[in-house]
Amino acid sequence: MDTAVLQGQINDAKAAHESWKVKLRSAIDSGVLPKPARDITMDDQCSFGKWLKSLANDPEIRGNLKYSAVVRAHAAFHRQAGKVASYVEQDNQTMARDALTGGAFQESTSRLNAAMDDWLRSI
Repeated sequence: MDTAVLQGQINDAKAAHESWKVKLRSAIDSGVLPKPARDITMDDQCSFGKWLKSLANDPEIRGNLKYSAVVRAHAAFHRQAGKVASYVEQDNQTMARDALTGGAFQESTSRLNAAMDDWLRSI
């Protein structure tokens, strides 16, 4: 794996996933999501998720524990973001706000960033 490619993908992924906080806050305030909650929950719809899935074809990468940790953390992040989005769809701004600012969403974001950093350091 080319370190420069991985660094670029990770930097882009961090920015894109950080922007979900802003998008979800806006959705809570407006009641309008950028896409359906079921799509937000899916971890293979964003560009980083598509890229991650494409790497699973490489046996060396697929067997890398750091890669696997990123895949799991990325899926967990999308589950938490999807949970917030589903509350927005249910017109339950209080629960959506609590889910966004609560520990699970913040923890999933931190774990994803840490897993990506660990993977990068291992290359």
